[in-house]
Amino acid sequence: MSTLTTNLNLVKPALTDNADITVINTNMDLIDAAIATKETPIGAQAKANTAETNSKGYTDTKIAALVAAAPGALDTLKELSDALGDDPNFATTMTNLIASKADQTTVTAHLADNVNHVPYSAATGAANTYIVALNPAPTSYVDGIAVAIKINVNSTGASTLNVNGLGAKTILDSLGNAITSGGLKAGIIYSMRYNSTTGNFIVQGKGGGGNATAAQLLNGATATVDIGQITGTMPSKSAQTYTPGTAAQTIAAGEYLSGAQTIAGDANLVTSNIKKGISIFGVSGKSTVVDVSDTTVDTVGHVLNGLNFYGSDGNKYAGSMPNHSSADSPANSIAGTGAGRIYVRPQAGYYDGSVASYVDDGNFQPYNIVFGTSILGIAGSAIPQNFYSSKVSALVQNATITPIQVISVAGPGTLDWANTYFSVSGAISSVMDIYIDGTLFTTFGANGAGIYSYLYGEGGGSTPTTVNIRFTTSLVVNLYKNNSTAGTASGQVGYSN
Repeated sequence: MSTLTTNLNLVKPALTDNADITVINTNMDLIDAAIATKETPIGAQAKANTAETNSKGYTDTKIAALVAAAPGALDTLKELSDALGDDPNFATTMTNLIASKADQTTVTAHLADNVNHVPYSAATGAANTYIVALNPAPTSYVDGIAVAIKINVNSTGASTLNVNGLGAKTILDSLGNAITSGGLKAGIIYSMRYNSTTGNFIVQGKGGGGNATAAQLLNGATATVDIGQITGTMPSKSAQTYTPGTAAQTIAAGEYLSGAQTIAGDANLVTSNIKKGISIFGVSGKSTVVDVSDTTVDTVGHVLNGLNFYGSDGNKYAGSMPNHSSADSPANSIAGTGAGRIYVRPQAGYYDGSVASYVDDGNFQPYNIVFGTSILGIAGSAIPQNFYSSKVSALVQNATITPIQVISVAGPGTLDWANTYFSVSGAISSVMDIYIDGTLFTTFGANGAGIYSYLYGEGGGSTPTTVNIRFTTSLVVNLYKNNSTAGTASGQVGYSN
């Protein structure tokens, strides 16, 4: 089936149609008519040239107006397209983007919000007293306010920060410690935040810190401190046992003890094993522990019986020396005599000076010692054989005899003792015995009266050797010869008291 063209309505036969001259002619007529209304090529070219010129001028004018003072990099559509990202919906895109942005009020508030963003400022001021000026300036310190500060001079100790004249606040490290010397270094930017609870600026994200030195860090170990990274030099000391001696042993200062350090002990380090006056490691010696090496006593007989001593060999011994200090004791013997002296040999042993050593002799009596002589404290009472001496006679008259005294009168071998008598003046209050040559001759009782009696009475005539008188009372005794009376010097027989 045939169809018509759009512009000239020419018939277009189908492929199955037969050629129809009528249709062909009609189409030709229509074409001819249409061509007749068209410009000739020359005329068309002229018109085209005119139109081109007019169009170019118009376009140039419009484009010049459009471009105006645009820079050369954006004065073409290509450049504009590139600049717009080749986005055919650039206007919509931009509208949407602008709608998502904050308005000026929000932006201004954000710029003043030093909590949600960190403003930066280089510090001024002296070491340890740092000052910053932020823009916009905060009006007060609030919790969390932040500042990035570039330190202008090294810290030398505890430091403060004054933001826009709001007042100096102490700076602390991230652990809450005061800044130390070198803790803040010139040229380094530190981020800090304000803690309203403590009223301090806290350094954020600070790494290691502190004032440790290499000598305080184990050898080979590293650490970061306020002055930077350091490598330790402290030596390590392994386990060791120290045995005390005469010299002090020292663990050097600045060493790390990687093992137990043991000071050896000894169970024998006790007071009882240490000499008196000596102290060993604070343990004082016992008062009874002494050095016996220089002792001069090594014989048991030199120490009292019942007492102990230590010899120079350090052994304990019991003394065997007898103690004679409780009572007088007899001497072993008389060792000898000399002019006015008797030597006695006491028993071996100890004497404290309160007792004596003695030798017994029955003949050591007053009546064996001449009257008027004292031997070793014993006064003699024996009368010499010359009974007619006026000196002796004077002594025997009215002589006062003390109690319990023995009167020994030695009779001369040629003297006739017959009719010899004695008298006692005064009362006799006790018995008085008369001995002749050691034999009791007569006894006078305590009769309370004076006695006048012959010594030998009737029948005398013998010649005694000694006459002893024993009595127990004080008497006045007169011994007479040949009936002489008291007071007569001649013929009296003397005696001693």
